[in-house]
Amino acid sequence: MNLFIIAMIGIIGTIISVTRRAFIFFIQLRSTISYIHFK
Repeated sequence: MNLFIIAMIGIIGTIISVTRRAFIFFIQLRSTISYIHFK
């Protein structure tokens, strides 16, 4: 039971970090596109 909880916490942490990285990448990509568009 304890191992299952630790595994779930690890999986949730990995998902959160991947989502945060994708969100930062999306923001950078959008700002780059708007910069090129308004140049």
